[in-house]
Amino acid sequence: MAGFFFTYFMLAKKIKKSSKYKITLPIIILALLLVINPIFFTQKQVLFQAHKIIIQQILIILFGFSLLFNKISFNKDTIKVIIIIGLYLIYSIIRSLLSVYKIFIFDTLEHLIPYFILFVFITIYDFGKRDRVIIAISILVSLFFTIIFGYNLQKEFTSFSRLGLSWANANYLASYLLILLSFAYYLYNTIIKKYKFIIVGVAIVLIGLLFWTQSRGGMLSLFIISAFLIIRSFYCKKKWKIMIASIALAVAIVVVVSMYFSGIRSKTIIYRQRIYTAEKEYIKDHWLLGTGFSSFKHVFPKYRLVDYKLIGQEDYVTHAHNEFAEIITESGILGLLLFLSFLFFIYHIAIKKLKELSIEKKYFVISCMLAIILLIIQNQVSITMRIPSILIYFYIICGLIVSSCKDKKNIKTYYSKYIWLKILLILILSFFLYTSYQRYKGYIFFQKSKDYVSARRKNRSIKNSIIYGEKALQIIPTNTELLYQLGSLYTTNKQYDKALQIYDTLTSISPYYPQSAFWQGYVYSLRGDWKSAVSYYQKELDLNEYPRIYFNVAISYKNLNKKKSYADYLLLYLEKITERTERHLILEKEEVIKDEKTNIDYAINELMNYYKDNDYMKKIISEYKLILQ
Repeated sequence: MAGFFFTYFMLAKKIKKSSKYKITLPIIILALLLVINPIFFTQKQVLFQAHKIIIQQILIILFGFSLLFNKISFNKDTIKVIIIIGLYLIYSIIRSLLSVYKIFIFDTLEHLIPYFILFVFITIYDFGKRDRVIIAISILVSLFFTIIFGYNLQKEFTSFSRLGLSWANANYLASYLLILLSFAYYLYNTIIKKYKFIIVGVAIVLIGLLFWTQSRGGMLSLFIISAFLIIRSFYCKKKWKIMIASIALAVAIVVVVSMYFSGIRSKTIIYRQRIYTAEKEYIKDHWLLGTGFSSFKHVFPKYRLVDYKLIGQEDYVTHAHNEFAEIITESGILGLLLFLSFLFFIYHIAIKKLKELSIEKKYFVISCMLAIILLIIQNQVSITMRIPSILIYFYIICGLIVSSCKDKKNIKTYYSKYIWLKILLILILSFFLYTSYQRYKGYIFFQKSKDYVSARRKNRSIKNSIIYGEKALQIIPTNTELLYQLGSLYTTNKQYDKALQIYDTLTSISPYYPQSAFWQGYVYSLRGDWKSAVSYYQKELDLNEYPRIYFNVAISYKNLNKKKSYADYLLLYLEKITERTERHLILEKEEVIKDEKTNIDYAINELMNYYKDNDYMKKIISEYKLILQ
């Protein structure tokens, strides 16, 4: 890495000596954005995505200001691409405003619109050869800062596996590394020969880190590209070095996958298969227009398999784990066609102009195209393009492709005619920066509330947690995670009326929020309203079958003096507990039984007493007792 910095500074020195080139402010700001952006995903905590977006937006505004009195140039191709992606954005906004989940539209717009504006700024700017080299090197230099933060955040090195990677989300990191590999390819083919060994060294480090992430999408992307290079090299006799390197990479991928993926990743493969199965019904119901921006996580619980908690799958699925599936679910087939049209126009422009470009520019465009392909392939089994700190690369790279492939014959250059357009875009960015800052303050209070929750057992600070939660609610009143936490806090603090009010708000915003109906039923049971408790428990059972609900329903029927229903649900509880011990993908049988031991003993004793004159039922209960004790 030190050698890479040496290369960077040598290049900078060479550029400085050149009288024809002066590094411009837009390039400095864009390079700065590319260097610091990886810091935004070198931690697993996603809560403070807000402050990361603010930093991005500030730099995008500065980039816009740097272009304010600069020339802009575009042609018909540039306009076509801007119109297509603009139509996709406008359609998605309109569809979301017509959705019952329109309240969440800003969750996506706060980063999507600034990225769209950044894309427009990049497409109308003329990048020279030195500019492109600086951009590519800045992207690779960012790896140095990523490793520094990673070293400080890595708790300990336990194993060369995804589970041993504690300093970053593995999938986000994999997307970033794939992008870096693409630009390493560009620099290898354009940099001075004596520095090429440094690029090769960096590429080896990138591939090693990529193996560490154990990202299925990342491995699939690399394997497809290496297979393509093997085939291409076979027809190009002079490319034998590339063929050997590609074969070695393909073999390494096969070895790593076969050795490390089978045991560690098997459970998540099952989870993804179940998510994809549920998405089929989701898409079937909303295939044409979708359900609107940011609506997936609020609608999906309606379609997920009801036994998900029984087998230990996570409660809250925020994304479709497939980019195209997410686009269809949120904006329908029309949204997907517009998005694919955007990609088509980008690649059509690139392929059409590729032969006319200089060798250096050709490698740059190919590298950008390669980065997009790798990102799209990975996102067939992942969600990284839904993460702002990764999505921004997509728009930057698409903008670089369009800017690099302008038809010189038809380019129109303006110095001041469209300054009003730049000012308008900067004002829009300023509005989003202001609103993002307000949301950021809400997230600060929310985090303080969560901190007090985690410390509650030590210093009984539940009241402070509620105070900060209420402050956060004033700023981010539609945040479902906050509402869910506040409901739980009010319940624990015996403020049952407030808890029910919060849960009502939660279900009005997100009707299928996981376990919201369960907690409403639980609050009603604490108030002694057993009939209402049963009603809400039954709502939860329609979406989610797991043992604790059956047990709570049984207790409710006991208090309603419905002995037959009481016994039936206790029996169902034992049945579900037994099923949980057999099917749970994370906990061992002993762990499941230990967590529920008190309730299991209670259910068995009560059922034995209820069926004391029924030998057949006593035999069944005894079998459950044998299994569960």
